[in-house]
Amino acid sequence: MLARYRDTTLHNIFYILRQRLEEPGLIFESRGSEILDNQPVEIVEITDAENRTVKLYRSRQTRLPVRQVFFRRNAVTRERDEEVTLFSKYRDVGNG
Repeated sequence: MLARYRDTTLHNIFYILRQRLEEPGLIFESRGSEILDNQPVEIVEITDAENRTVKLYRSRQTRLPVRQVFFRRNAVTRERDEEVTLFSKYRDVGNG
C-alpha cells in the first residue's frame, strides 16, 4: 500500500513541478496535440532517470493540466495497469 502511494506521488505532475524539477535526468518531450473532451490539448511526456514516464495533457488555452496518465505493473497479475488522473474545476483563489 505504501509503495503504491509512493509510486503515485512520484508520477504526480504537481509533485514533479514542485519537488523534482531540478532532478538530474528529468526529460520533457512534446508529443504533439489533439482534442480531448472537445478541448484542444498539448501532450507532454515526462521521463525521469529511472525510466518512470508520465503523459500529461494540458489545455492549450489555460496551460493547466487536464489529464495525466501513467502505467504501473500489477503486483499480483504482473500486467500493466493504467492510472488516469483527471483535473478539472480550477478556481481562482485570489491574487492570480
